[in-house]
Amino acid sequence: MEAGQNTVILIFSGVLASVVSAVISALLNIVYKRRTERQQLKAFFWQFPLLFINEPFLENDTSLENHMTDDEKENESAREKYNKYCTIKYKCLDDFCRCYKYNLSKIEKKIRIREMLNDNKNWLVKNREFICKNNGKGLLSIIDAVIKEA
Repeated sequence: MEAGQNTVILIFSGVLASVVSAVISALLNIVYKRRTERQQLKAFFWQFPLLFINEPFLENDTSLENHMTDDEKENESAREKYNKYCTIKYKCLDDFCRCYKYNLSKIEKKIRIREMLNDNKNWLVKNREFICKNNGKGLLSIIDAVIKEA
């Protein structure tokens, strides 16, 4: 009977070790994936100012209006670029905020979200429904909180 018990204990300990190992591996993988995603998004936000060197009107709403000339074709081109820039910016911002579960205090420790939102305040107000439809209500709640404070 003792040999049978030893066998059961050995099998149980082997199975337990395998399960514990798999759980730990899965948890480490999740943590690594989140950390990598956060680092990539943060690095992406550091590259935004480089866009302003070639396209200074992308910086904010005021720059766009100051950049406009009398030529309608250039105006539409600038507006189109600005809309694309803002769409990409706020999609990435939503991804970043999702990583921090839309916790404004945690987000503020990583990026200058208030500055980023206030730069495009007019665009945000005009495109509120678009933002909600494409990014969800989490980002919209942060936008509302930041804009109301400004």
